[in-house]
Amino acid sequence: MKRLNTMKWICRITMAYLLILGPCTVKGQESVDDLSKAIQLFEKEDYPAAEAMLLNLSDKDKTDTEVRYHLANTYLAMGEYEKAIRHYRFIIRQGDQKADALFNRGNAWYELFCFRKAIRDMNKLISVDPAYSEAYSVRGSAWFNLEKYGKAMADFDQAVRLSQEKASVYYDRGNVYFIKRDYSAALSDYSKAIELSGGEADYYFNRSLTRFYLGMDGEACRDLEKAAQLGDEEAKAYLEEFCGR
Repeated sequence: MKRLNTMKWICRITMAYLLILGPCTVKGQESVDDLSKAIQLFEKEDYPAAEAMLLNLSDKDKTDTEVRYHLANTYLAMGEYEKAIRHYRFIIRQGDQKADALFNRGNAWYELFCFRKAIRDMNKLISVDPAYSEAYSVRGSAWFNLEKYGKAMADFDQAVRLSQEKASVYYDRGNVYFIKRDYSAALSDYSKAIELSGGEADYYFNRSLTRFYLGMDGEACRDLEKAAQLGDEEAKAYLEEFCGR
């Protein structure tokens, strides 16, 4: 079975945070312009250039939480999770952008396989904002990796209630149903994820496995074909082994 989809929305926060500063800001205009340029570089996925510009701004004022927030998100996107966590810690202690910093730090802990620390951050986030639907998805994924499937299911159920049009929440809940051998429920959730997303390789692959368990071999092979067309190498091997193609 394929892994959960947690990292699909890592750093979504940063792209939404175009800096808006009022006329009474204490930042110099040059610093404002440089920060805007750094954000634009991030959006273009030129992370090294964004990092260099943000580090220069941070050296001028190490207490600037806006700069450090964007620097943390840049490290997160670069996969330098320890560095990201260090900056998020400072931001959270200052109380600025606390919810988003907790969310992104929790994702960083998750990527480091520190699942209980990820859960801790999501617990704090949910206490601040109970409607933050992605927090339930991350916490559910962490519980899933700790094999606490009942807790994972409870979180994914809540994520579905809060984000009924988000494909990944159905996919993640389908994985719990699959592990619990409730293949009919897993099939329903995987199908919903495919309907909402237009189809991703992992979604088709996991639905194919579910259909094999339900004795739906023809439909399972068609799902493997879809996954293989989307570039899934494991699906290609399964097609040859189980479908003779």
